[in-house]
Amino acid sequence: MAPTPYPGVAAARPNRMDALAVFLIGFAVFTMSMHVLRPGPVNVTVSDAAIGGCMIALMLRHRINATPFARSTFFWCFGLTLMLGGLLVSSIANGDPLRWIIIAGQYAFAWLLLPMVFFSLSSGQMRRCMLWFVYGVAASQAFALAISAFLPVSTLKSLFGPGFLAGNGRLGALTGESNWNGAVIAFALPMLISCLHYKLIGRISAAICTVFLGWGLIACASFTGFGAALLAVMITLGLSNPRRLFKIGLPLAGLVIGYLVSGLPLPAIFQQRVAGALTSGDLSSAGTFEGRAMLIAEAWKLSEQTIFLGFGADRYREVSEFGAPVHQFLLLILTEGGAVALAGLLVMLSILWVIALKSLKIDRQGGATAVAVLTVFCIFTTAVPHMYTRLWIGPVLMALAAVGRVQQRWAVAERPRNPGGENWL
Repeated sequence: MAPTPYPGVAAARPNRMDALAVFLIGFAVFTMSMHVLRPGPVNVTVSDAAIGGCMIALMLRHRINATPFARSTFFWCFGLTLMLGGLLVSSIANGDPLRWIIIAGQYAFAWLLLPMVFFSLSSGQMRRCMLWFVYGVAASQAFALAISAFLPVSTLKSLFGPGFLAGNGRLGALTGESNWNGAVIAFALPMLISCLHYKLIGRISAAICTVFLGWGLIACASFTGFGAALLAVMITLGLSNPRRLFKIGLPLAGLVIGYLVSGLPLPAIFQQRVAGALTSGDLSSAGTFEGRAMLIAEAWKLSEQTIFLGFGADRYREVSEFGAPVHQFLLLILTEGGAVALAGLLVMLSILWVIALKSLKIDRQGGATAVAVLTVFCIFTTAVPHMYTRLWIGPVLMALAAVGRVQQRWAVAERPRNPGGENWL
């Protein structure tokens, strides 16, 4: 009998409920980036439903990890309480408490229950979850690129929503929004490098995934996504093995930049929104940078009024002269929940960084992936409003749990591998 990877798991032999939990989490991470797969406008996706089912299965087996961040769990919960508490008080004073209930439920699921689920599985299982996340993102690009070649934009919008393929040609794929699509691709690329390192995927399969991820990254024409993806790959290669950075990373970056400045063919929308800004150095031509900068400047000015009490959950758009939420996560929390809510968010972000940097000592490759994925997350805090949708925090938690020592005594036992092949998860 093969030894189990964690001492505390030896007595817990896998059963059907364990197998169900593992299957559900695999399906959940495969579809995590596919935000259009939800019933109507409700922000509950098929991935969320699978995560909920996995949680129930783990609870029935008494294997749910209630302390996913070990001793830091108390501070994590304290930070989440501060953030949601600040939003609650501000909503009662200035906003709509009913709207707070919806937003608080979304954050509680994403930032509290999701880590409990991920850290209830072994690090080996979470590495394979990263692989299935990569497969899901690549499949989303492949499907979108293929179907958009045959169906008109009007039909695609009626089937998958307006963000699947924008009128200007930007690809949102099954993520449903082009910038979000750039984000999940940026998350997937360092994960793909990690899976290749752990030999969870063959070189041919990795090359096919890279083609679709790269094609999708160009087609979504997200300046933030492109920059985050390039930086994430450099971080993964540099922190895991500096020699790979010089042998692979820098030549690859040079090849990409050389192609951009050479004037060779590129999709018009990518040339307009990304390549032009990179080659000229003029960020004002990078997509909607100018509009976002105006919103950020407005939010910074309004934050003088929201130190003690914010405008309330989801109310920034009502007080803004532009009628839209500021696309800067930290400023949005400050203006809607006050300084207390912002302090809570900063506590949680600090915990994520401490765990990611410490993970470099446990597993160099896994730690490098965690740092790269967290870097992408932090980059996008400057480009999006509320971040309770699971495709944001989910990849970060996945990468951290793939390194983890925290879940040792909780992890669901892994099934022995079949002599003729490897189990899917």
